[in-house]
Order: sequence, then structure tokens, then C-alpha cells
Amino acid sequence: MGTHKTETLKRWQRNQLAKGLCIRCTQPLATSRHCRRHADQFNEKIKRKQKRRPSQGLCRRTGCKRPLASATLCPVHLVQLRKSVQARREAHRAFGLCLWCRRPALAGRAFCEVHVRQPA
Repeated sequence: MGTHKTETLKRWQRNQLAKGLCIRCTQPLATSRHCRRHADQFNEKIKRKQKRRPSQGLCRRTGCKRPLASATLCPVHLVQLRKSVQARREAHRAFGLCLWCRRPALAGRAFCEVHVRQPA
């Protein structure tokens, strides 16, 4: 069971979200939980953590142990990343979109006019 302070904070945050306001201030939501300013701060904090983790021998995604020295992700998160990339590419193909930029792909091709001309 949480402390009274934690429960009060969570109740206040739920009320803020119900009103469509940031959980840290009284500005309108730009994302699901934060205003633009706090969303940007949160994203920068995550990016800093993700940059620092590989040099500490940790998976850049969540900080779990990373047994493969040659990768920045642990095997579990590497598999998840590959699956999400594959699913995204399949979805783009299904809708006839470029695999790089989501512009309409050329007929019978996987890429748009811009990316089909670029060397691999």
C-alpha cells in the first residue's frame, strides 16, 4: 500500500488526465500524459539514459544486462526490435507505401520514387 502522499499525487494526476491536462502542470495535453514542454523534457531524459547505458555494459532500451558485447541491445530486446521493424515493413507493403518514408511506393516496388533511385 502506498503512502498518503503517493496516493494523493496519483489521484491528482488521474483528475488532471480526466480534464485533459498535463500530469505535472495545468497545461493542455500534447501527448497521452504530458504537455509539450514536459513531454520534451521526458523524451530528452530517456534519450540521455539510452545513450549512457551501452558504455555501462547495459541494454540501451531498458538497462537490463547485455551479454552480447557487439550489440547495444540485449538478445530479448534485439528480437523485439527486429519483429517490430518487420511488422512495420509488412504493413507499409500492404498499404503500398515506401519502406523508408511512407510515401506511396512505385507500382510493383517497395520504395517511392525518391528512395528507389538512391543507392543502397
